[in-house]
Amino acid sequence: MVLIRDIEPKTGNHEVIAEVVDIGQVREFEKEGKSGRVATATIKDESGLINLSLWNEQIDLVSLGDRIHIKNAWCDEFREEKKISTGKYGTLEVISGNERVTEFFGEKQEEKSDEEQSRKILSDENNVFEEFLDSDENI
Repeated sequence: MVLIRDIEPKTGNHEVIAEVVDIGQVREFEKEGKSGRVATATIKDESGLINLSLWNEQIDLVSLGDRIHIKNAWCDEFREEKKISTGKYGTLEVISGNERVTEFFGEKQEEKSDEEQSRKILSDENNVFEEFLDSDENI
């Protein structure tokens, strides 16, 4: 696991557990004949805040106050602000609201129910449109 403050632009393979503190306006786009949706969320852990790009079904999956577990995240920088995304190979999972952000510091995680497991999103299935976008500035 990595703390938000330690994530650097142009790096990948980050694993983060954080809380969703804001979800911005959903923007719809069409590029190369395909349409999709994107929104920017703000997430936090005990070390700081960072923006998270939510693509398509991820937007409907995540709510304010949710604890999320992101694996294999990519960090980029837009207008001198860091943002992360699941990219083509990462995953985003909503964790039970009872779990704490500090769990990755050696505390045991509780097993997840079937419903929680079904909320897991694989970016290669749901973020197809991201490969068509260079960055949020093209939307």
